[in-house]
Amino acid sequence: MDFAELQQRFDVPEDTRLFVFDVGKVLVNINVMKSAQEIAKACSAAVTAEFVKYHLFYSDLNQQVMIGKITSQEFYQAMTKKLMMRLDYEQFKLFFQDIFTDLNEEVVELICHLMINSRTLAILSNATKLQYEYLESRLSWLARLRENTFLSYELHVLKPDPHIYVEVEKRFGIDPKHIFFLDDNQGNVIQAKKRGWQARLYQPQV
Repeated sequence: MDFAELQQRFDVPEDTRLFVFDVGKVLVNINVMKSAQEIAKACSAAVTAEFVKYHLFYSDLNQQVMIGKITSQEFYQAMTKKLMMRLDYEQFKLFFQDIFTDLNEEVVELICHLMINSRTLAILSNATKLQYEYLESRLSWLARLRENTFLSYELHVLKPDPHIYVEVEKRFGIDPKHIFFLDDNQGNVIQAKKRGWQARLYQPQV
């Protein structure tokens, strides 16, 4: 699609000065069960993949590592104990990072158009250090946006907490009505709209 078509697809206002994107399920799809299944193979026989998935990706420990309250090493140690896991740290990293599947081509295409035209872009994501650094190492264009990247583990807060949106506003000093934001989580979109952002809920075309 050309830029006009993408602009219409995502309902991007003409007067947008800052384009902000979420990562998981927006830029790139994820499959956490794949990771959980591999790690479950190295756990006690009583430990199921569903149990692993919950503790790795949805538990309080996951929340703590996502806001940088505990380190990646501390998270690994806690998971080793919780799951009775028989993996060294490097093996654990490989499986824990392996959650990303295919890129959402239409979103990446929009970003490419914006980068080519020297528009101001930012990333705003709830993420762990291990997973985001893994993704950056494989997507050079994402790594180029590092100075304009706002991550939960660095800011010590998760979307939709208002403080994480404030950090973006403070960095750029742009009127919120000129900020376009694309996220797959309704709560995150609602909070951004409360701040005056032009927030849109990302829903893949079927």
